Amino acid sequence: MEPAFIEFEIPYHIEVPDGIGSQNNGPMFFPQVSGFPVGLTFERTSGDSGLSGSATIKRDRLGRATKSRVRATLHPDHLQIIPTGGSEEISGAVAMISSGLNDREGRMIQEAVAAINRFLMHYRHRTKYHWIRPLVVEDVLEFKIKTDGRGFRSRTVTGGYMELGGNAGLTEKSARRLYEDLESDRGLNQYVSIHLEAKNMLDLGQFRSATLLSYMLFENWVKNAFVTSLINDGMSQSNVLNLAKDSDGEFLRMGNFLHNLYEHHLNIDFESFENHSDWENIPHSLRNKVAHEGYFPYEPEAKSAHQINLQTINEFQEELGSLLDSSKEDVEFGSLDESPFASRHS
Repeated sequence: MEPAFIEFEIPYHIEVPDGIGSQNNGPMFFPQVSGFPVGLTFERTSGDSGLSGSATIKRDRLGRATKSRVRATLHPDHLQIIPTGGSEEISGAVAMISSGLNDREGRMIQEAVAAINRFLMHYRHRTKYHWIRPLVVEDVLEFKIKTDGRGFRSRTVTGGYMELGGNAGLTEKSARRLYEDLESDRGLNQYVSIHLEAKNMLDLGQFRSATLLSYMLFENWVKNAFVTSLINDGMSQSNVLNLAKDSDGEFLRMGNFLHNLYEHHLNIDFESFENHSDWENIPHSLRNKVAHEGYFPYEPEAKSAHQINLQTINEFQEELGSLLDSSKEDVEFGSLDESPFASRHS
């Protein structure tokens, strides 16, 4: 069996000599993926600006100035563990566009993307180029694949379903609200903003940031919803804040709200919630590991933590009912997977 080669362009200028092509002798790097070394070589290319590929432009996150072409080499032993078959298997295609990555070539692409991301993580660490981030297949889209002696063939891949105009996210209702928001210069709902940023971090593979943002969303909502509910129930704002804050004017710890204040003043028993155990064991525990132990979460646990935070907020909303009417805490987040696009890391 011959090795497989996968070539693609990334939006970063990798500062090593060119190593693609017989005339170049640049270094090959070997990040480990699935227990095998994947060979990576690079070639500097011009970005959309037309500038020479010999310069790094700081904070050029999109490769508008300079880019790099990557060649990933998968060893035959590595290829043997990549399965064939499946409902999405496409054989003998010369050029294709696919929304999935579940055929054999798609799985090879996933291995190549995993290799470049492992390289980028260490390259970022050593160069201190903070703007470099992990890539998803939509950052690349077009891959060239060579698995035999027939030469390279192109494949355009997305990690999720392709969305057509008829399924656009801006509905007539949301378009009308958008117009009203802009006309009145209305501020953004802080909870929706944090939720969207957490989703963006999940999508980009920034799972630590997603975990912390999601927990911040939950904590802010829980504390502010308590204040809003008691004020709407007739208690003065000063008395509510005396309950919710300490002598220094800082909000009390989360546990005081969840296990004391809500129960004593709003008759809401958090421990009876359907999501109580899941919240304690997943988002709460994961946040503490990330914040206090420097833990790097994986995608499934970070995504699950955010989903449970949203579901638990929804349980609070159901319990509080009309006490939240017309407040900023009366908010709809939608499903974590409300878009027809699948996760770009799946």
